[in-house]
Amino acid sequence: QLLGAFQRVHFNQSTHVPILITMQIKAEGIPDVASDKLGASFDCRVKFVGLTESQLSYCPTTLKTKNMGTFDWRYVGINTTDLVNGHLPIEWLEVRLRRGNVSGTVWFDDIHVAEFPQGSFQGAVTLMFDDGYREHFDIAFPAIQSRGWRGVEATVVKYFEPGFPGYMSLAEMHSMENAGWEIVAHSYDHSDLTQLSVTAMEGQLYTSRSFLDAQGFNVRSFAIPFGEYNASVLGLNEERGYFSSMRNSDSGYNPMGAFPHSIKVQKIEWNTTLAQVNGWLAETRARKAWLILLFHKIRASCPDQFCVTEENFQKFLTAVQSSALPVVTYEEGLELTKSPR
Repeated sequence: QLLGAFQRVHFNQSTHVPILITMQIKAEGIPDVASDKLGASFDCRVKFVGLTESQLSYCPTTLKTKNMGTFDWRYVGINTTDLVNGHLPIEWLEVRLRRGNVSGTVWFDDIHVAEFPQGSFQGAVTLMFDDGYREHFDIAFPAIQSRGWRGVEATVVKYFEPGFPGYMSLAEMHSMENAGWEIVAHSYDHSDLTQLSVTAMEGQLYTSRSFLDAQGFNVRSFAIPFGEYNASVLGLNEERGYFSSMRNSDSGYNPMGAFPHSIKVQKIEWNTTLAQVNGWLAETRARKAWLILLFHKIRASCPDQFCVTEENFQKFLTAVQSSALPVVTYEEGLELTKSPR
């Protein structure tokens, strides 16, 4: 159902400028009905310059964005570059407050619709490594340091315990942070958060944050295990305030005004080619966006899809260097795109 009035804002852009829509949502008694994709959420529709009214783009409403149950205020949002034709100038945009065809009460507050001009930002790249594999210290760390760059490590707390010889030690992680690398939390034991109870889900967030804080790491953001998320995962973090940004594994680029709980990546896997990486870098420059290249295992030969050979890893770093795009940490990427946290 459409709740109350909707608001249309006219921009009449002559050139494309990303627009971020954000708001706070609170709900009581929204049931989980399988046929309903809305729950408590918001919708938008956008008229792009040069396209007809029959070619409007709509904010996606999926099971990942569906807020259910009873919950306190949650920060939700979307950047218009995520829409079909999102690279085009915008004529007008409508924000529509929604509840699915279900019972319950929804409150909306603090609604913002804001343009984010490029300014002097021309694009940037972040080299991010998930899971804390030992080769990140042995191979990636020296290769990146030799180029005068800094990377980002998303670490799983449990892998510091005895019985995980293929992963980095706390001392090695501290060496990386002391050299300018950023440390990001990646849960306690790499569980799929969407399959956990609320209590267990919070345990993954709380334990990873509190442990890394206690070890002296400066952690502000969270990389979601497997990239599997939903509104409950994002909402719980919002309600508790553990992390100011949550990165998923959806493929894409991060524009000016990137929503901080929907940060996208390009995954480097066993079959990723140099042509693909060069294409991503060229697209990043064309969009004037922030690109995150996400790595997992780095091996002489790859045992599974979440791997890159040492030879290709070095080729990909050379491609980044040739692109002349600045290499930044995750936190710096958020700042450069003015991601509101």
